[in-house]
Amino acid sequence: MVDLDLSRTNYAVDVASMDLPVLADHGMTVIEGSGEVRHQSLSVNRELGIERGVWEAAEGVVEDVEVDELAVVISGHATIEFLDGSAPPAELKPGTFCILKAGVPTRWTVHERLRKVYQTPWSGD
Repeated sequence: MVDLDLSRTNYAVDVASMDLPVLADHGMTVIEGSGEVRHQSLSVNRELGIERGVWEAAEGVVEDVEVDELAVVISGHATIEFLDGSAPPAELKPGTFCILKAGVPTRWTVHERLRKVYQTPWSGD
């Protein structure tokens, strides 16, 4: 696990090889598999109300309701189904850039452990 000072503004980390802590309460519904999620916040900008970090999910199927998110996949493979029919299924693989809209129900089928970097609204926690 990386010991980060989230108030720093200029730094670089190797997100591909970070040891991420398990996120015990991720709020998703586990349909199949362990449902293991790992997460590390890297930056919180309270003035802009945004958080940036690294997120990883083990193989399996989970359902979630999205928040506004910008993400880039670092490793792995997954398929996102948009359960409200707002978009066709999206294949996520290394290098994929995606935008997710708040409130959209999704089903994530993780075929190979997925790691992404993200930017979301900061929850104030």
